[in-house]
Amino acid sequence: MKSKYGLAVLVILAWLASSNISTCWAQEAVPTPNAADQVQSLKNGYQEIEKRLDALEAQSNTQAGAAAPVSFDALGNPLVAGFQYIDNALEGGNEYFAGENKRMEVSNSAGNSVFSVGAFIYFQYNNFYGPPSRYLLNDVGKNPNEFDGFLFRKLHLYFLAYFDHVWGMSFSLKTFDNASPDLGMNHAYLYAELSKALVIKAGKFTNVLSLEGLQANVDLLFAEDSLVGNLVVNKDIGIMVSGSSSHFIDYALEVANGTQDGLRSSESPLQPDHGLKAVTGRVFFTPFRKSEDPFERDWLRGFGFGIGGSVDDESNSLNSQDNLPWSRVQTSLGQNTFLVYNGLVHPQGAFYHWDPQFYYFNGSFGLQGEYVESIQTVGFDDSPSVQLTNAAWEIQSSWVFGGRASFSGARIDHPFDLSSGGLGALELAVRVHQLAVDVDSFTTNFPYNGGHGSLAQGPELATALTLGVNWHLNRHFKWMFDWERTDFSGGNLTINPEELFVFRAQMGF
Repeated sequence: MKSKYGLAVLVILAWLASSNISTCWAQEAVPTPNAADQVQSLKNGYQEIEKRLDALEAQSNTQAGAAAPVSFDALGNPLVAGFQYIDNALEGGNEYFAGENKRMEVSNSAGNSVFSVGAFIYFQYNNFYGPPSRYLLNDVGKNPNEFDGFLFRKLHLYFLAYFDHVWGMSFSLKTFDNASPDLGMNHAYLYAELSKALVIKAGKFTNVLSLEGLQANVDLLFAEDSLVGNLVVNKDIGIMVSGSSSHFIDYALEVANGTQDGLRSSESPLQPDHGLKAVTGRVFFTPFRKSEDPFERDWLRGFGFGIGGSVDDESNSLNSQDNLPWSRVQTSLGQNTFLVYNGLVHPQGAFYHWDPQFYYFNGSFGLQGEYVESIQTVGFDDSPSVQLTNAAWEIQSSWVFGGRASFSGARIDHPFDLSSGGLGALELAVRVHQLAVDVDSFTTNFPYNGGHGSLAQGPELATALTLGVNWHLNRHFKWMFDWERTDFSGGNLTINPEELFVFRAQMGF
């Protein structure tokens, strides 16, 4: 018997050996794929696994015996029990909630009640080129930011609650300005997500006109928004209806009190000061976006375009809080006022905006731009009014080494970690932007002047070039290095170019 068993074992071992030899020969006969293909295959597999982790984790955290499907909040994040970090990968221009994409969440065991909290802080150093007396002639802005030094640029706290997959609320607090440690109400609203195609929001929220204005502040490509920000409304108080359909179109329509362009969101708007209301609408198309899958690789998936517009009437705003047209017209990085309107000039009628816009993101490459016209009827109290059209545009591009470009900021392949060799992602960026003031703002021989002189003081044209390098160490922390030069021409005031370098350390969670 022992000999029979021994013979059987020998036969089995011989068969296994021959199988291994055959396999080895077969493997040798197959050409070895190149390194690039292997790396891409590993990346695809890793991304596919990562894509399903949230759903699997949600299922494992449901109550024992429950078979409830995974639910998602209004920003597309899975609703699961416990305390976690959220890194929202939205790439669309439909971020009408103006929430930050990095935050911490706590939810109940069923995942239908969620509370989120987040914050970010900016520490900054400005270095202007040339003596301070050269900048803006020291007589345009009351408090020119033209000295080298350190700034506590901003502190922002935000909170969001979401109930029963439908009802939600959000509010945030933000410092007024560089020089003030006080916090003001940045936004505060309630919303009901009845479906993806119908979300109703009421309160103080981000105006939907501008593409750049809808980006979360922490995700801007440069330390400050472009010159376009001077000619769009920041925040307003009212009601908004928004939604998306079939991954093809996003829309928003809001009715609000109305306010002036470029005002700081922590200070304005306040209570309504006249009975007329502003209406703003926006549609944005992503015709090649087939699904919500962030790993979809269609090269046209990241292309989107749209247009926003608004209409308001400031006929009764003579004594209102926003009684100066375009009360802040500032440079971008330097935040210096380069144009002011005569204190006797007030809005006296129709107020329009229109804003065509686009973006394109494909892998490491990003491109975004928009053009806005702000058309306002203004004049002196004792003279006929005139309609002025101020315009601005910007186009910006970026390339990310070690990650992907997106509307919601660079996505990092390997966060900074010396133990594993991760270095984060390096982002190179360039931006060209310009603001053109209506030439009638500087004319003194028209009937509407009433002997008061020109409507405004400053240059007619401001053109800026911005270069930036951003080092994203992880999804919460980045260093920003920006250089910008702004040149001025025309108008009724000669202003020397503004040139500066900005370093910013930015952290958000």
